[in-house]
Amino acid sequence: MGKTSHVVAHTEGDVGVVTLTDVRLTDLNMIEKTGKELTELVEKRYMVKMVLDFTKVKYLSSAALRQLIALKKRLDKEKGEVKLCSIAPEIMTVFKTTQLDRVFQIHPDAGAAVNAFKKKKWKLF
Repeated sequence: MGKTSHVVAHTEGDVGVVTLTDVRLTDLNMIEKTGKELTELVEKRYMVKMVLDFTKVKYLSSAALRQLIALKKRLDKEKGEVKLCSIAPEIMTVFKTTQLDRVFQIHPDAGAAVNAFKKKKWKLF
């Protein structure tokens, strides 16, 4: 049985745009694999400016939220940042209820999120 990826990544300039491919981020095993794939993008490809695209995601569990927080902490350690985009209204309610909408910058689409990186002045050292 082949390895199934739960993310599709490409770059736009120096910003990594990562699309989550699963409609339901509820299975713990799948969430852990997705988290590992995201961490590998940071560690192996040094993708420290990251946009997570939620276009396909319709359901999200608390375990998935924990993975997002872990990714943010990992990127903070690397002086990077993650921005979220294309979040369905029902998932946005979860972000607002948990106040994670104050922790993450959330944009309407990937283009707006990528542009937000371009407006910020980055210091690598």
